[in-house]
Amino acid sequence: MKLNDFKQLIILIFCCVFVFFCAEIVGSLAVSILVFLKIGRFFFDFAGTITSFLTKGCIAGLICGIGIWTKSKLKVKK
Repeated sequence: MKLNDFKQLIILIFCCVFVFFCAEIVGSLAVSILVFLKIGRFFFDFAGTITSFLTKGCIAGLICGIGIWTKSKLKVKK
């Protein structure tokens, strides 16, 4: 693997992890807003959201980034 390929892989993994992080924050905030509209109290646990992201989002971002990179490398070789 060339250094340039490794750099692209790392950038892609970080991008995927960031997308999953943003989706986790937006989703959690949307649920909190819906609960606020329903019962009138705003519950948003940022620490819980970060913990959930660290246990699920980082793994999903890593797998997604590696999968996209592998698929692009296989497409280039064809």
